Amino acid sequence: MKKAIIVDDSRYSSVSIKNKLKELDVDVIDIAFSVVDFEAFLRTVEKPDFITMDMVLPDGDGIECCQILWKKWPGLPVIFISALALKEEQKAKLPHVIDFIVKPLTFVNMKAAVDKL
Repeated sequence: MKKAIIVDDSRYSSVSIKNKLKELDVDVIDIAFSVVDFEAFLRTVEKPDFITMDMVLPDGDGIECCQILWKKWPGLPVIFISALALKEEQKAKLPHVIDFIVKPLTFVNMKAAVDKL
C-alpha cells in the first residue's frame, strides 16, 4: 500500500483528495493545511511514497513546500492539485512533480496521476 501526505488549506478539498486516494488503496499519513504544518510533519512523520500539494496556502505556496520537502527527501514525487494552473517557469522549478491537476479533482485524473508513480 502506498502512503501519502496531503498539503491543502481547504478542508473540503483535503477530504475529497483523501477519499479518492483511499479508493486507490493509498494510505493518507496526515494532512497539512499550511507551510508551518507541513514543516512540522516533516520532522515527525515517516517518509511517504508521495505528496499531494496545493499551490496556494495561507502562509506560503506549494513551490516553497516542495523546496523544503526535497531538502529532507530529495526526489520524493509530488502531485500538484490546485485551482490555479501553474506557469511553465513555475513548473521548471519543480522537477519531481509527476502531475499537475487543476481542480476540480476527479477520480479519473487522481488515478491517472497515482498510476504514474
